[in-house]
Amino acid sequence: MKFTSAALLVSVAEGAYPAIRDLVVVKPPVNSEGTCGEKSLWAAWKQTSDCCNGPVKQRIYYERTCKNTDCECYGATTAYVPCSTSCYTTPTPAPTQPTTFCYWTGWSEWESAEQSCQQTALRSCQTNSYDKNCCEGSPYKNRPIPGCNFNGKIWGDWSNWSDCVGNVSTRRRDCVSSNPDLCQGYLTTQRSCGTSLRIWGDWSAWSSCYDSKKTRTRSCVANDASICQGTLSVVEPCNSTRNPTTPFDASFCTFMNRWSLSWCLNYNIKCSSWLTNNYAQKGLACASRTWGFNQAQIDRMFSIFGVYLTSSP
Repeated sequence: MKFTSAALLVSVAEGAYPAIRDLVVVKPPVNSEGTCGEKSLWAAWKQTSDCCNGPVKQRIYYERTCKNTDCECYGATTAYVPCSTSCYTTPTPAPTQPTTFCYWTGWSEWESAEQSCQQTALRSCQTNSYDKNCCEGSPYKNRPIPGCNFNGKIWGDWSNWSDCVGNVSTRRRDCVSSNPDLCQGYLTTQRSCGTSLRIWGDWSAWSSCYDSKKTRTRSCVANDASICQGTLSVVEPCNSTRNPTTPFDASFCTFMNRWSLSWCLNYNIKCSSWLTNNYAQKGLACASRTWGFNQAQIDRMFSIFGVYLTSSP
């Protein structure tokens, strides 16, 4: 588009910048100059943008106004000229990870080991290389624990090997540290042994029948009584053809006899008085029928008077 001759001469005379021939107006002008005729004069063009911050990039924009504010100038109020500056920057490519990496992780928290008065921190080597030792340096570091002077034992000495039970012998040790968390390991250990320990003695002969029942006993012969797991006596119904029943003497079941037998069983006092005149057998009959002795007391009688209870009256 071209300006009218009058507008072009006025612009050149007033030093409009840039040259009118370089401007590309946004709106084409009309034929007359304005409402005031020749007095409708334009002011010089003014730059309003740089190359890259206008409505369209890579254009420099200009504006103009009518000098006489009482008039209206006909024609374009906005124009632009192209510019060659590039407004677009090539994005910086993201850094690429090297093909092979090898680096240490950060150090872990300090962990204490009281038995050595040291604190230890660890780190690990991260790599995708075949060389797992590519990281230079140590994977751990130590420092002393302030004020630590630990010099005590953690474990006590092992005990002697126990007797052979079921072809197995056992020994144990105790944790003697004030901090049980330091005792990492077993309290006991076992080993095979060639011969088994004899724990129980032979069963005795069956006793005489009392209240239609007969009893036999055995004793623990092991050095450690705690390994004797089982019963000391067995009670079964009597077979009348093999074990004739001994008559029950109710007159023997007096308070004094009960008191005397209890002292013998509990305190080993006056037990010898029960070894004659079949007193042991009579006492067993009273204990099971009248005095209501428990099984532990019956077992105790057999351990003291066994031979006297298994013989015929």
